Amino acid sequence: MDILTRQDGLTSDSIRTVFEDREGSLWLGGVGLVQLKDGTVLSYGPSQGLADEDVYAVTAAPGRGLWVGTSGGELALFSGGRFTPLAGRDVLHGATVLALHEDRAGRLWVGTDHGLFRLGDGKWTNYGVRDGLPPDDIRSVLEDREGRLWVGTDGGGLARLDGNRFVILTTRDGLPSDHLRTLLEDRDGTLWIATYGGLAALRDGRFTTYTTRDGLAHDLVRSLRLDVRGVLWVGTYGGGLSRVESGRITAYSTRQGLFDDVIFEILEDGGGRLWMSCNKGIFSVSVADLDAVAAGRQSSVHSVAYGRSDGMRNPEANGGSPAGWRTEDGRLWFATAAGLVVIDPAAVARRRDAPPALVEEVWVDGERQDPARAVDLPPGNHRLQFSYTAPSLLAPDHLRFAYALEGFDRGWIDAGTRRQTSYTNVPAGRYRFRVRARDEDGPWNEAGVAMPLAVRAHWYRTRAFFVIAAGLVALAIAGAYRLRVRDLLAREREMSRRVDKALADVKVLSGLLPICASCKKIRDDRGYWNQLEQYIGDHSQAAFSHGICPDCVNRLYPGVADKVARRSDSS
Repeated sequence: MDILTRQDGLTSDSIRTVFEDREGSLWLGGVGLVQLKDGTVLSYGPSQGLADEDVYAVTAAPGRGLWVGTSGGELALFSGGRFTPLAGRDVLHGATVLALHEDRAGRLWVGTDHGLFRLGDGKWTNYGVRDGLPPDDIRSVLEDREGRLWVGTDGGGLARLDGNRFVILTTRDGLPSDHLRTLLEDRDGTLWIATYGGLAALRDGRFTTYTTRDGLAHDLVRSLRLDVRGVLWVGTYGGGLSRVESGRITAYSTRQGLFDDVIFEILEDGGGRLWMSCNKGIFSVSVADLDAVAAGRQSSVHSVAYGRSDGMRNPEANGGSPAGWRTEDGRLWFATAAGLVVIDPAAVARRRDAPPALVEEVWVDGERQDPARAVDLPPGNHRLQFSYTAPSLLAPDHLRFAYALEGFDRGWIDAGTRRQTSYTNVPAGRYRFRVRARDEDGPWNEAGVAMPLAVRAHWYRTRAFFVIAAGLVALAIAGAYRLRVRDLLAREREMSRRVDKALADVKVLSGLLPICASCKKIRDDRGYWNQLEQYIGDHSQAAFSHGICPDCVNRLYPGVADKVARRSDSS
């Protein structure tokens, strides 16, 4: 039976009422209101027997639990949910425990800011300057496949234990920096070294350095992790994450979607995600997304972060070596400023779906509307504002939203954690404002709200107006056509009247206009009779007598003209 008291965070030891909500949280009423819930992150600290909760390093104690070291010089064994102190200030001299490693012989090596300690067969041994170690902080300890012990220091370079003495390798030997943070051995025996001058690799006694010039995210390297495929992941202090594979380096930062650019530890969960600790909490990223960015198939990743609302008493993590550990049951343990915390990725994956989204508030031009009713707006341009949420008190920080104004937006708009949006210049028409929610990377809960919205059109933009206007235009065209036809008919009648009158006047000319059949001239012609004959012939019934004038006879028939002339003279 577990008993919770004020020492565990209750506001009072007097509980008057208990209520369990639909998400499984218990609400305790006494002095104030207290919520008890199953957090994604479980924290272990003073309540479980840890005297100093500022944990810096954690590593496996095979078959027994976890070794835990703190900034106050405490070393404890964590097992069965309880801490058992093994060494305190009397042994470690109050030094901060910065590194932990248990070798194949079962000996525990403890790196501190006061030197290197070893616990074996119940006895403590201290290593220092007299043994060849530099007088600097011990930041990392590693036993390689050949059984050699390597020690990384903060300022003194890299040390290797040969027999009873340490051999020191520094920048003079090819290290990019003498300030080291962690060590890792690759499958091929390469020793990877995180330094504050870049990433170093020791192969066959020679150092190779990788820095930002080679694509590294930052030269302040804090953590290293080799995944199951052999890909090396490099965490930095301020630059984000780097991926190293076959000599190719890909960098990721908050610009590509990382939760933070400070990475103290990197753990792999076996389910396709990397988990990282930082100054702001713990976050995970899909390895598939990271690979897709490296291959150029996408430009960003999505981080899922965990902090106070998920059970961490303090979201600030610490950066010892190692600063996190994955146990055989798949759970992930991290060192933080408020104790040792654990996340079970399998339990996170089983988290229940997000609740359906709902619209809390609707504002139109600064005036609040009833969100339970359809919004019917008069004509004009309006400023619309919607506030939405999803009723969850279990982990509200992990809720993500998407919205769409159907009929206006082309598709769903990912709002992330934002719970408000606005629209302006929405044209007249009928719309539906929809919201949906999800829990981080979980599926969308489509049972969200669909709120009707209508914007009425101005009278001169309505369908009826256009129908009436079209009818009036058609009538105007028809009327104009009829008037034009009537005018043309009247003009035709007038022309006919005038022609008839002219014909009546011209008929009296019948037989009075002798015209020469050859030159078409009348006697004493002045050159206009051809046109007169044509017009009178087209517009009258006058009969013209044709003969040949004397001039044409003289021109055409000179012989005849002479005879006619002699006949005229004889007569």
